[in-house]
Amino acid sequence: MKQIKQTQYGFNISALKPLSWIGISLLLFLVGCQDGNINLDNASLKSLSVKIDETEYDAPAGSLQRISVEKGNHTIVISDSTGKVIEEGTFDVEKAGLLNVGKTAHLIWKDLYGEQAFRDSQLEEKDLEVQEQIFFGDFTLIDSTVIYTEKEWDYDVDEDFPYSQMKLLLSPQKKYIVRQKMFRFSDFVAEYIKRATEGQEQAE
Repeated sequence: MKQIKQTQYGFNISALKPLSWIGISLLLFLVGCQDGNINLDNASLKSLSVKIDETEYDAPAGSLQRISVEKGNHTIVISDSTGKVIEEGTFDVEKAGLLNVGKTAHLIWKDLYGEQAFRDSQLEEKDLEVQEQIFFGDFTLIDSTVIYTEKEWDYDVDEDFPYSQMKLLLSPQKKYIVRQKMFRFSDFVAEYIKRATEGQEQAE
């Protein structure tokens, strides 16, 4: 079992802990300007057909598409490429969110940019063990059985944190910024290790 820890400079690939995840509030406006309020996410390796109420959507393997769904209770039927129904049920929409039709694991990563002295008071960092790996940080693991998750994060699956712009939002009065991003779990692992490698290179 491998654990990735952090040096004073950031990540150390030999032991996993994260560098800061960051973002800016201006992008939230841009996201709101996009069509649709729900990300229909099929991170699985199989193409699916999804029927929400009376509307059908094709969801190719690995695809992410933004759709519009009104507030309220909705029926959903998920079928494979042969037309065989693999799941059906209902879900409630009160606000924007992620519809996990591929039934794969997702994770929300919360992190702080700015003065790191505020990490302990602003984050709840702890070890998270998944697939025989241990990750350290403030994470919320979304179980693969959860079909719909309401949005409590700043950046969606297909958005990156704009690290280079975050410093523009900091000031003597505003010493840190906390942001959250939703990941497909496979993307999270790749990004986590990438940041760990970058941290190790900075420390050398």
